[in-house]
Amino acid sequence: MKKKFFLMLIAIVATASTAFGQWVVEIDFSLPTGTPISSKSFEAGSIIKAINVPGGDIPTWTFPSLSMTTGPQITVTELGTYSVMGGGKSYSMEVLPAAATTYTLTVNSGSGGGPYTTGTVIPISANSPPAGQEFDKWTGDVSNVADVNSASTTFTMGSANATVTATYKTSTPTTYTVTMSSTGSGASGGGSYAAGTTVNISAGTAPTGQQFKNWTSSPSVSFTNANSPNTSFTMPGNAVTVTANFEPIPTTPTLTVSPPSLSFIAGGESKSFTITSNTSWTVSSNQTWASLSSTSGSNNGSVNVSVSANTGTSQRTATITISGTGVTAQTVTVKQDGTTPTPTLYPLTVVNGSGSGSYEAGDVVTITANPASQGEEFDKWVTNGGGLFANANSATTDFTMPSSAVTVTATYRIIVANEVVEAHALKVWTQNGVLYVSGLTPGESWGVYSLTGVCVYTGIATGDEVTLALPGRGVYVLKTGGYARKVVN
Repeated sequence: MKKKFFLMLIAIVATASTAFGQWVVEIDFSLPTGTPISSKSFEAGSIIKAINVPGGDIPTWTFPSLSMTTGPQITVTELGTYSVMGGGKSYSMEVLPAAATTYTLTVNSGSGGGPYTTGTVIPISANSPPAGQEFDKWTGDVSNVADVNSASTTFTMGSANATVTATYKTSTPTTYTVTMSSTGSGASGGGSYAAGTTVNISAGTAPTGQQFKNWTSSPSVSFTNANSPNTSFTMPGNAVTVTANFEPIPTTPTLTVSPPSLSFIAGGESKSFTITSNTSWTVSSNQTWASLSSTSGSNNGSVNVSVSANTGTSQRTATITISGTGVTAQTVTVKQDGTTPTPTLYPLTVVNGSGSGSYEAGDVVTITANPASQGEEFDKWVTNGGGLFANANSATTDFTMPSSAVTVTATYRIIVANEVVEAHALKVWTQNGVLYVSGLTPGESWGVYSLTGVCVYTGIATGDEVTLALPGRGVYVLKTGGYARKVVN
């Protein structure tokens, strides 16, 4: 077999192969020295040529074994670096070992497939057969299968891809007989079953005066519930006889009640419970407010319970006891709600906003301030009687009600402008404690206010200029025609 190599080259051009696995590789000296080219894979004996050597120089070759030779081409004979020089240029390339050849084994309906080298012995196994089927044989490229009739065998890899397929055939299970034995009528479940099958059986109707007791079998099998008239078992690998056994119905006294508890509203009402029994019984109540329609009886019946109004605020409970001869006493628990107390409401008055009403202490009420007047804006909420604002600085907020009447008030502040509103042409200045205003419209109202909203002066402009002696030093607000100006004295 020829030795295989990978060729990593620089500045090379590959031509068509001359033989399988062999290539003629041309190193073009017109390309820049050091130009990277991807590696190539070829057989030993591949030829490397030098073309376009400047000046027609005969190139010099250096082998991996450090031997040198000259000529236009060289034959690859060993691994390592091959270098060539000529015309003032040099190039080199690497010859690397080739990877081992693998072939693919495909296993249909089984396991063991994958890539393998020639001669590899591969374990293969068929998948579990579908219900009602069993493994038949391997088909496909079976010449290298050790045993085509075995679900688990080996495959020896050849020198080509191969496919094998596990095939199946319908299985015919062995069945065994189930024989039913019963003194009653309508027993079911007999027949033929394969081993491992779940067999469902029913005892049918018991003879008159009797009731089902249990199941027995021969040979013995394990029942899911041997004491249930309807049960099942797993079929063994042999025939089996199952027997439904019955016994006389006992005459033991029984007594049950339903429901075990009754709930009543505070105002009083009537409800009943039922008694299921085969003996005589008595009924009693431990509370006078829970009266009974009957205090004795026999066999099945019902009793009406009437409760009077509960004027207290707490729930109250009574116990009704039903007793009988030879039976365990039963009880019915009676529960009656207490009267719901009337909640205490406190008035909330919202000034300059909405949300007023009557509320319980702890109620959370959403309050909203009215829109501010022209020239003003919302400031904050204040309260005169406790309570808690979620955000006193928000025009709409939540207020937690105290346990008393309360008034909350939305307050406002004047919007102060620092710049002259040119569209109004209003000019304001002070000199020696006197306020001078120019640009008023005759007949227009105007006023001066403190920053807390206290009116210092209001009037009607008689001309476009007015003056006013201010009461003292400080900051004031001039308001007119929807405009406001800050005045510093």
